[in-house]
Amino acid sequence: MSYVRIVSKRKGGPPAQAGELVVPIDRSNPILGNPIVLADHLDAAARERVLREFDELRAKDEGVNGPITQELRRLGRLVDSGQPIAMQCWCAPRPCHGNPLRAQLERMLGRDLRPSDEREAQLQAEAQARAAGAQASLF
Repeated sequence: MSYVRIVSKRKGGPPAQAGELVVPIDRSNPILGNPIVLADHLDAAARERVLREFDELRAKDEGVNGPITQELRRLGRLVDSGQPIAMQCWCAPRPCHGNPLRAQLERMLGRDLRPSDEREAQLQAEAQARAAGAQASLF
C-alpha cells in the first residue's frame, strides 16, 4: 500500500526511504512550501501559530481549488498508482505544515496515508497510555 511520509531535510532527521518519491515542501517549492516564516524553530508557541496560519491558508486554497489543492490532487494520483511519497521539510520530526497537507490528501483519497510504522507507533503509544491509566486507577 502506498503512503505519504513526512521526512527531514536535516542531517540526522527522519530520511526518505528507497522507493519513495521525494517532494520538497520547504520554501524552495513555490506551491507546497509554507510562506509563513518561523523565526525561532525552538519556539513551540510560534510554531503552533505558524502551523495554524498555514492551515487557514491551505483551507482557503482548498475552498477555491487553488494551486495547493491542484498539486495535492496530482500527488494523490501518484499515491493511488502505488507510488509512496516522502514530503521533505526542515521541520520534521517536529510538527510541520506537511501534516495538514497529508491530512488534506487523506480526505481527498478517503484513507489513512501514514506509513505502517507511524500507525503502529501510534497504536503502541495509545496502548501504553491506556495501560498507564488503568494502573493509576488501581491506586
